[in-house]
Amino acid sequence: MVEPTHVLSVEGDILRHCAFNIPAVAYTVGRKYWPILKPTYLELANDMQWKVRRTLAFSIHKLAAILGPEITEQDLLPVFVGFLRDLDEVRIGILQHLYDFMKVRALDKCILVVMTLFCFNYRVALLNKNACRTLLGNLADFLQSDNVRDWRFRHLFAQQLIPLCVLYDIEDVNEYISPIAMTLAIDRVAEVRRITFRLVTILLIFPSCLYCSTMVGMIFKCFYNAEKLAGKSFPITDNFSLDIVKSFAKSHRWSRRQTYAIYFLLLSQGKKALAAQ
Repeated sequence: MVEPTHVLSVEGDILRHCAFNIPAVAYTVGRKYWPILKPTYLELANDMQWKVRRTLAFSIHKLAAILGPEITEQDLLPVFVGFLRDLDEVRIGILQHLYDFMKVRALDKCILVVMTLFCFNYRVALLNKNACRTLLGNLADFLQSDNVRDWRFRHLFAQQLIPLCVLYDIEDVNEYISPIAMTLAIDRVAEVRRITFRLVTILLIFPSCLYCSTMVGMIFKCFYNAEKLAGKSFPITDNFSLDIVKSFAKSHRWSRRQTYAIYFLLLSQGKKALAAQ
């Protein structure tokens, strides 16, 4: 199987077993022998059987941890992006471990408070900042699904986006992640909207972690009087907080006004946690 020319002549079940054991083999032989395994891995990643590709998708984060950031960025990142555009049966593998693949950089104390408040852990960086940014333009692809009724796919996507916010600069977050959050916040399925509560709140609190503790206060003022802050400069690009007010607080639908109240409550909790530091 190490010879990529042999892959085409091997039965499907054997290919799936090989795909399953790739991380174990890489761990055993070490990253210095990755050039020997790489051709076989790429053949498996492009195999016609989606079950083979699915197996690799579910373990690519483990392989990335073994190989390190350099090899991951050079060899695994293109495979990861390819899986992102694959069948849903394959995409679910990388979506389920999106955060594990990208990991989180060392964070300052203020951000850790917010992350603890919303119940997720931070880890040492796996991909560097530039490599993480290359995935930003592809994240919105997860909003599209082969089965539009599969709301669990969008629910998992929202769940994975929450810790990913700290991987990017605030400008990147608000250019790419904030529009996705707004889309998920008005999803037709209640469970998707509920998990998005945490995501939107993180997006509102996150600027204060990067800039100053008064930022949350500015957001609160924006909730009360959007017009007065419309001309002010603060790091929530595209007037994300104003969009929240217009789409939820001033909505004719009671459910959206209720959502706004929940955002306000979660934001209050986040503000108190920051003030305690």
